[in-house]
Amino acid sequence: MKPALRQCDVLVFHGGSFVSKSIRTLTRSRGEAKSWANHVGFIVESGDFYDAVVQEAVGSVVRRNLTAYHELKKPTSVRVYRATALTNIERIEILRSASTTVGRQYGYGKIALHMLDAGVSRLFRHDVKLFRRFAFSKMPICSWDVTYHFQNGGKSFGVDVDLATPDDIADFCQRRSDHYTLVYEGEI
Repeated sequence: MKPALRQCDVLVFHGGSFVSKSIRTLTRSRGEAKSWANHVGFIVESGDFYDAVVQEAVGSVVRRNLTAYHELKKPTSVRVYRATALTNIERIEILRSASTTVGRQYGYGKIALHMLDAGVSRLFRHDVKLFRRFAFSKMPICSWDVTYHFQNGGKSFGVDVDLATPDDIADFCQRRSDHYTLVYEGEI
């Protein structure tokens, strides 16, 4: 049984496409186990599993319900983490901030900078975050959109907003079980 989703639940996706696999490969830190996550979003309107509204950056920052994934008929898995340490004021600030980026165009250039860092990291055999530091702030990719809004609500995922990857967010939620509880894991 799939749970109802609440505002500020964090969704971590695992897709099977070539792009999804590439993101997982290119964002894995040196020495780290294979990444599971290739995309993230968060709930902005509570509701039943398929009716709740998720905000995510895909081409642009959009709001849609999870029915969109279900209708793709492609295997997509999701982990849903519930933020257990949020105050009502923090939740309101996150959601207020989130409304400011809806419709903003996706930061494709940021993805290219992540790829450059991945290549240099492999070349020098250690984790390099050089090119991402030159990224234009406020150009949304999925991980930026989640970390930026949570930061505006006073919460951190333990990584700089402009350097965050889906895997960073997933790792933080797993490590910080005192702040995030896994409420669902499975197919959409």
